[in-house]
Amino acid sequence: MEPIVRLNNVYKTYSFYKTQSEKLLDVLAIKKKRKSFTALRGISFEVYRGESVGIIGINGSGKSTLSNLLAQIGVPTSGKVTLNGESSLIAIAAGLNNNLSGLENIRLKCLMMGLKNDEISKITPKIIEFADIGDFIYQPVKNYSSGMKSRLGFAISIHTNPDILIIDEALSVGDQTFYEKCIKRMEEFKSEGKTIFFISHSISQVRNFCDKVLWLHFGEIHKFGDSKEVLKEYKEFINWFNSLNEKEKKEYRTQKLQEQFLERKNELSHTRRNLKGKKKKNNSFKRWLFSIQILFLLLFLSITILLMFTKQDPLIILNSKSLGLTDNNIASNKITMPKANQIKKESINKKGLITRENVDMYSDPNFKNKIGTLSFASPVQIVEKSNNAYSINFDNSIGYIKANTASILENNPKVSDYNLQDIIGAAPKTFSSSYMFFMEHLGLSYNQVEKNIRGLSQEMTSEDGEKVQVYNYYNVEYFFDSTNLCNKMKILNINTDNDIIRNLESNAVFKDSTGNQFLTYIKDYEVIVNKNEGSMTIKTLNKQ
Repeated sequence: MEPIVRLNNVYKTYSFYKTQSEKLLDVLAIKKKRKSFTALRGISFEVYRGESVGIIGINGSGKSTLSNLLAQIGVPTSGKVTLNGESSLIAIAAGLNNNLSGLENIRLKCLMMGLKNDEISKITPKIIEFADIGDFIYQPVKNYSSGMKSRLGFAISIHTNPDILIIDEALSVGDQTFYEKCIKRMEEFKSEGKTIFFISHSISQVRNFCDKVLWLHFGEIHKFGDSKEVLKEYKEFINWFNSLNEKEKKEYRTQKLQEQFLERKNELSHTRRNLKGKKKKNNSFKRWLFSIQILFLLLFLSITILLMFTKQDPLIILNSKSLGLTDNNIASNKITMPKANQIKKESINKKGLITRENVDMYSDPNFKNKIGTLSFASPVQIVEKSNNAYSINFDNSIGYIKANTASILENNPKVSDYNLQDIIGAAPKTFSSSYMFFMEHLGLSYNQVEKNIRGLSQEMTSEDGEKVQVYNYYNVEYFFDSTNLCNKMKILNINTDNDIIRNLESNAVFKDSTGNQFLTYIKDYEVIVNKNEGSMTIKTLNKQ
């Protein structure tokens, strides 16, 4: 039987450049000197029709990079990816245009998948019904919660009938009802002979759905095989990793990441070994190629020098009409070109909070290499401002965000006169009737919470990388930090249309750009209300 997916010795390498000129020089150079990071290293496997494969691994292992290659969003640096069918990626907001409405996104994505107008008209009502986001289908996607984006993305993808479905953490958000509906639809896909890749941090989700599991570990396949066998070994590793202290975890990650930075040399050596015995390239051809590059560089330098000594800048003349300039302006030398790449740095070193939903964090101030996503009101240490970028420290990770997505926190934030008892009336009865019992679990360990509260519905990972325990019957979720302690809780299905929420909003420290989320402080607690999601997140102030 011919495999539907085959990867043969796939490498994916990203290069790091400080400036565009450095990138240009590297393209022209025969001997590459760039700093490179190999996200995937020698990936080879085969998957057949009807198989469901779980892809697991800790953060930074290359799961999303692999999902992009499987979805043909990216191409490998070397090696070969063969797909014998159409693939579709389902990730939070993947392929959705934030400025278009949900309905417009349905049409756009269907057209991109090659569907005709009559086919789109036929399946659109089914997509709307499956997504079940009400009148928000007519609103811009930028106003959606992460759960709503996931609902819409999943609904579109399954109704375009792909041969290969790639689900990248898309079911880690949203409620249990939608999750069960998605699982049921995925089971139908399996019975139809479709192939599914399921990327998740939740061991229980992968165990319940997947036949095989591929364990990625810092860019390499650690193990690929039967789900029970691989998950058993992976859980043992996770337990060992979580037993390390923060310093040991950081040292382990640093060592593994360093190997990926050095992998470029190994890859080149591997390529040279594979070429042994084959006919070598003609040396005269290499000399000819080098001469052409030198000639190109000399020509480029000559043109640059010529432009420096001309009286009028051709770029100014060409653009004078579009800028509304006159010949007299140019002749009188009143036009001066701005200096490029001026960087203004300002030291801050203050606590801050993310003021928008799903803010991307990057490894560089030019916002090229995304390394994570931060949710609304996530606490960060704002280190420095460079032009329109903040360099931040979040959970011991250094990164960059756009300056307009965070707010510097005042030393003495405004605290309202409300206490916990005053606001708990907005919560559903399954929670409010025993709210003191549930509140006592803030600060406890992951195992303690799981032991004390029965009826665990789901384990998952949040957008900030925190572990989450979901208790659907009680309408509550518990979040755990990197030390495995519960640092906050989220109450679900709250009543947002009442005086309690309106009074809290009137005392808000700040709101997001849509006005659907706000942060406020009450006695002893920080409270985040998400009106779209119908949730209220509570965190003790002394844990901020």
